[in-house]
Amino acid sequence: MAVWSGVAFARLSGAVLLLAGSLLVVGSASRPSEKAFYHAVFWSAAFGSFIGWAQQQAIWLGTGGWLFFAAFLSLSAISGIWLLRARYRDLRASVA
Repeated sequence: MAVWSGVAFARLSGAVLLLAGSLLVVGSASRPSEKAFYHAVFWSAAFGSFIGWAQQQAIWLGTGGWLFFAAFLSLSAISGIWLLRARYRDLRASVA
């Protein structure tokens, strides 16, 4: 069981690296847009929450997996709200 827990932790570390890498890619663009940043955070955090949930269901028995899942899910929800607000702001600016 200890080997599978280590592999699950490696998968979650990969999800964190995906989030960091996507932010670095968006930030290194010549003209990074606000929406690109929100999209990168949203999709990376959604992927991380899926991985965290899957590892918790399959391998882990404690609360550590739920904490990872909750952290990724809350980050995904917050960035989703940011995306909706940015879309609403753009919509309002185009109408006015």
